[in-house]
Amino acid sequence: MKDMKGEENGFGMLDIFRLAAAGLIVAIHTGPFSGISEKADLIVTYGIGRIAVPFFLMVTGYFVLSHMLETENEGGERLWRMEKHLIKMYLLITLLYLPVSWYSGNLPKSVGGVFKQLLFDGTFYHLWYLPGAIIGIAVSYLMLRYCGMQKAGMIAALLYLVGLFGDSYYGAVEQIPPLRGFYELLFQGSSYTRNGVFFAPLFLILGAALAVCPTLLTKFSVCFGFLASLAAMLIEVEMTDQLGWQRHNSMYLFLPLVMFFLFVGLSWIPLRAFPVCRSISMWIYLLHPLCIVLLRGLGGILGQKEFLAKYTLIFYLLVCLLSAAAAVLAAFLSEKCKALWNVRKQRISI
Repeated sequence: MKDMKGEENGFGMLDIFRLAAAGLIVAIHTGPFSGISEKADLIVTYGIGRIAVPFFLMVTGYFVLSHMLETENEGGERLWRMEKHLIKMYLLITLLYLPVSWYSGNLPKSVGGVFKQLLFDGTFYHLWYLPGAIIGIAVSYLMLRYCGMQKAGMIAALLYLVGLFGDSYYGAVEQIPPLRGFYELLFQGSSYTRNGVFFAPLFLILGAALAVCPTLLTKFSVCFGFLASLAAMLIEVEMTDQLGWQRHNSMYLFLPLVMFFLFVGLSWIPLRAFPVCRSISMWIYLLHPLCIVLLRGLGGILGQKEFLAKYTLIFYLLVCLLSAAAAVLAAFLSEKCKALWNVRKQRISI
């Protein structure tokens, strides 16, 4: 997706960090430290790595959602254009992964399962983000439009808190019958509370709020706040894991605070914009599971399957390299196709 303000204001560090965030997403799906240390894998991959998706949501809130709110009359139209763009992308990438889903036996076996995958879980394990963004942007826009920034933020925070107890803190509430019943009902419609209702709105609205409400913090307070909140979150990661509370591990109490300080700090670093990082990071996210499948298949053919399973950091680096190469090629071909399509439209209009 194209950012509305990044070009003119030159938030280059946000563009560059997209690549780092894409690398963290690849790490979550490959477990680079799992062959070295389970503790390191927990802290780095499933602790620090969890900043990646909220970062992309905040970027969307900062550049896209805030732009929708600038003019009341055009906001709905801009929302619909964005939703159509994301839906088309979601359907196309679903078709791309359909053969892999069929081969692996992960196709839904009922009509309810189809809707559950399409609306919340994603049609492949990494694609939950797209329906999450589609629903999250619509929910966030409506809350901001009709409730205002402050009330919308409070509602989003409450939704996140509900989601938190269905994620990393599930073990703390599952012994309470009314709450267990509530979450069991919830999980019939969505396998996780990490979705467009409970997870995405808080980070989208936080990004939009930072776009319209500049902070008065000093550089020292931002750095200290980031390090302190990150340390607290990592303690939280360890605690919820040790207590056996985690049903999943995407949502933590201190994660929004970490993202606030991180995003503010990155947006303050004066660098020119790097639009190419946007498309490449998007393609890395979309294509890296195919690269994982390809490398594992190749490892099996060459008799190196055990090597890849043992040396997980090497496997991660190989996936990153292959994903980056595929992303650069896909971005190049995408731009060429857009250029040819524009030329064709001009000829038709003439």
